[in-house]
Amino acid sequence: NGYSTAIHIDDSDNALIQNCSIIPGTAGFTGFLDADISDGLVAQHNHLFDVFIDFRAGTPSNVFDMWSCSDAVITQNSIVNLTFYNLGGDDAECHIFKTQSCSAVEFSKNVIGMSDLEANNNSNFKMYIFRILTTSGNSVIRNNLVYDISLINDETANTELTVVFIEDSQDVDIYNNTFDSLSVNDDTATMRGMHFWDAAPINAYNNILSNLTSTGTCNGFERYGGYDPTDVDYCDVWNLTGSPISRFLDVTEGADCIDADPMFIALGADYHFQAGSPCEGTGLDGDDMGCYGGTDPLP
Repeated sequence: NGYSTAIHIDDSDNALIQNCSIIPGTAGFTGFLDADISDGLVAQHNHLFDVFIDFRAGTPSNVFDMWSCSDAVITQNSIVNLTFYNLGGDDAECHIFKTQSCSAVEFSKNVIGMSDLEANNNSNFKMYIFRILTTSGNSVIRNNLVYDISLINDETANTELTVVFIEDSQDVDIYNNTFDSLSVNDDTATMRGMHFWDAAPINAYNNILSNLTSTGTCNGFERYGGYDPTDVDYCDVWNLTGSPISRFLDVTEGADCIDADPMFIALGADYHFQAGSPCEGTGLDGDDMGCYGGTDPLP
């Protein structure tokens, strides 16, 4: 019959969740890690492969869900080949990584991909990869790879896929991430690379957003409310498909952003660059853009 959450911790400072695996099986789950009031949490080297997310008739699914867990580090986890089922009829949300009321949280060197996700929901259906809510103080999203995810809703509904959603939060740095080959299909579909909702300042640099596809709206960077993020620069936003399309919507495009094929070695398999890539050596301070750039790259 499945289960709700694989691991739950509460009021457990400096907890370590490491080297855990959820293996293929028929049982579904609504979450892997649910952590409350646990400062200094570290979740690393955990692996979810070929597993099934069950929304339990509209209950949100938060694979990594943290509330009031400041100074948490979520690093080098892999979430690959997910499937899910939603019974429909109710608004539904799925978060891969979600934090609320935290400060100084780091998401780094995680891999999320190779997932064909099919919903059957005649109401609002929203999926987020990284969602940070009411968080303040030096949180970081860096050197993550999100790739080859397709979200399809069989019903006519409002279906959204957002990779990074920052809401009512301050001082978030987002750098050296690669988001590629992501799509959402529905009559009223919306694809967002990064969305800032009453959030600032945001420093986003050395990111690659490429091959984002929607049957409806498709935006690279977008902002709602608040004020323009401090710095969105040295990013490659390339090959957005949809109607309408905005590479930057109410966000100022930095002078060193580009719109060019990153020239990955193999889409869906190897996100290092081919020789001559326009993202090689053209990031901030001469670093490479994307998840393999910077001083502490994705292994």
